[in-house]
Amino acid sequence: MGIRDRDQNKRQKAKEVRDTIMRLSEMCDLIGLRTYIIKRTPKGKSKEPDAWGHTRAYMQSYANPANTEALIELFKSADCKDELEAVRFILTHDEIVP
Repeated sequence: MGIRDRDQNKRQKAKEVRDTIMRLSEMCDLIGLRTYIIKRTPKGKSKEPDAWGHTRAYMQSYANPANTEALIELFKSADCKDELEAVRFILTHDEIVP
């Protein structure tokens, strides 16, 4: 794989991340979601038995609950196995979040 191919792969990955962030932000306020989860997971640990429990609660209270499963599936497509990884994903790409 040459330099050109690596650059093209990086650009493709960056576009995919940007598209994912934009789609997520259409479903909810990502900064609000991030803050909600962080406040409820001291020291980065969750006592919630559901890996997406705080996300579900946030969506019920502050966003359209009908988008909950689509939001979770979109995070999973970005390789987030739970909401703590989703928070890391949002923080990592914070400069893209609208």
